[in-house]
Amino acid sequence: MIYNANASDGTDKYSITLTMKGIEYVEKHKSEIKKSQCFVAMWFNKETENLWTQAILPGCLNAGYYPVRIDKYPHNNNIADEILSGIRKSHFLIADFTVQNRGVYYEAGFARGLGKQVIQLCRDDYFNGADLEHRMHFDNIQVNTIRWQDGNEDALSKEIQFRVESIFGPGEYSKETEL
Repeated sequence: MIYNANASDGTDKYSITLTMKGIEYVEKHKSEIKKSQCFVAMWFNKETENLWTQAILPGCLNAGYYPVRIDKYPHNNNIADEILSGIRKSHFLIADFTVQNRGVYYEAGFARGLGKQVIQLCRDDYFNGADLEHRMHFDNIQVNTIRWQDGNEDALSKEIQFRVESIFGPGEYSKETEL
């Protein structure tokens, strides 16, 4: 699909030619990004269920974006492959860094490596926790993060909606236009 050739003068310059097959491949996979889909990286357990049902899910839907949470997505494949595929297909990622979950850090980094925007969330007591086990990593604290508190999920939902619409504009997802 792509051919490389050394420059004739012996330098390290290269010429790249994209064939029709390569162009077709790019066009096919470019359309796989769903502009009204976002991927959600978070710790999945009973403690975070309200975060999902009362804040992230309604915040995204009200902004017109469909949030994909991998544990709620039916598949019969390797979960790691599904996560990476879901991130690739999504327009952006929402990551909750409340717990020191290495998967969330990995998924956010992968999304950033693809050039995707990552909206960061963190429960307030974990943002500047007293010890390293209960504190967001120093590198991520430098990024504008939506801080939230238990019991205030409605305000968080509105903040997520506002942030998403401010960055990406209103999405086109609705139940009538299922992805």
